[in-house]
Amino acid sequence: MRENPRVGFFVDGFNLYHSVSQVADEARDSSVKWLDLKGLLTGMLPLIGPAAEMTAWHYFTSLPEHLYLKDPARLQRHRTYVRALTAQGGIRPSITYGRSKDAREGVGVRK
Repeated sequence: MRENPRVGFFVDGFNLYHSVSQVADEARDSSVKWLDLKGLLTGMLPLIGPAAEMTAWHYFTSLPEHLYLKDPARLQRHRTYVRALTAQGGIRPSITYGRSKDAREGVGVRK
């Protein structure tokens, strides 16, 4: 094994969001949704090795556009969170947008 392992993280934003939302509901504290994701990933490096170095991180998400009419603020909070992820110094994440399940099924999709 290398003395200084290079590490890349891949984050599934959809599953992360729903897991964190469950914790927020159980704790009755919505502030946990503003997870310092880069801090969490950096904190995991010592578990990989004492000299592990994060060289990249990728965040996969989709915008909940299908919820816009029901809760426009939710879409705005999501966009704000993604902007916050990219605003931190150091290694910036690669953001990949997918399509939501409802969009794939044609719900709320403009044709």
